[in-house]
Amino acid sequence: MHPEITIDVTADVADDTAGLRLARRGSTYTLLADGAPRVELVDDAEFPVDESDDGHGMRAHIVDQQDPLDVVAPVSSTLARSLLAEDAWMYWLRDQLTIAGPSPLAPGRWRLRMGPLPLLGWRPAHERPAALRAALVPTPEGRFVHGESLRPAIVPLRRWPGRHSAAVLAHRSLIRDHRLPPVLVWHLPGIATYLVLDGHTRLVAALAADAVPAFATLTALPADA
Repeated sequence: MHPEITIDVTADVADDTAGLRLARRGSTYTLLADGAPRVELVDDAEFPVDESDDGHGMRAHIVDQQDPLDVVAPVSSTLARSLLAEDAWMYWLRDQLTIAGPSPLAPGRWRLRMGPLPLLGWRPAHERPAALRAALVPTPEGRFVHGESLRPAIVPLRRWPGRHSAAVLAHRSLIRDHRLPPVLVWHLPGIATYLVLDGHTRLVAALAADAVPAFATLTALPADA
């Protein structure tokens, strides 16, 4: 069993406008970072999941801002090699989400769960890297980035780094030594989407090595959960 933890956020410690918030207008969901649009997700009826399915696909419009959005503190190589257990990363990420910023933690109950993404669960290990690649919303060059992905969609908050970039290559030893830190994602179950909050480079580095990284999934729980 993979560890998980529940985070209770009260209204008196959460700001309605600061941090990351998801606003909806019709079929468009806008991720706001401190009140400014960061990502738009469109439930696109003209982009079916497949020819035999009436479900819709997801279209993403990612605003590529100059200032990086650091939801958690940068993970150094020293930290990556010192935190070995899943529960150690879980508590570190919990603390980062509550003290660092900007954070999606609005008032209510949240679950932070370690382990593979559900979209990979039933596939054999050799098929998982390809399934993960298929879910990534691409980010070509340009100030405004448009990408489409079959659902479930994995959407970045910034442009994916190139698989041969120095930042990606710097993670090779961590992958080889099985010390690659988890990728933090925010699960939006209503639109079958995972927003990558931290670990864009780690995710690309793992896939470049034909591997699948560990994930830490943050999900808002229903009020009666």
